Amino acid sequence: EEPQAQLYALRARIGVGRDRHGAIDAALTALDQSPPRLPWLAARLRLDAAHALVEAGHSRASDAVLATLSVICKYREDHDAVRGDVQRVVNG
Repeated sequence: EEPQAQLYALRARIGVGRDRHGAIDAALTALDQSPPRLPWLAARLRLDAAHALVEAGHSRASDAVLATLSVICKYREDHDAVRGDVQRVVNG
């Protein structure tokens, strides 16, 4: 499922200049799939789809950009929390 969603997102990003409607369909399909479990893959998928929607001037573009930023911020929070836990363990 996840590789298929990434493929849709990539097709959308690459194809937006040639086939606007096809790119929009591919981007929306990618965004409607379950996101990958790995945060950086989820962010990459959403970034590619958001890029296509922004370039196409689609009404869901801003939502897609916000979803991308949300994944990145969540990843950052998780990363910072784990780093803090590791530092507490190491420092005793």
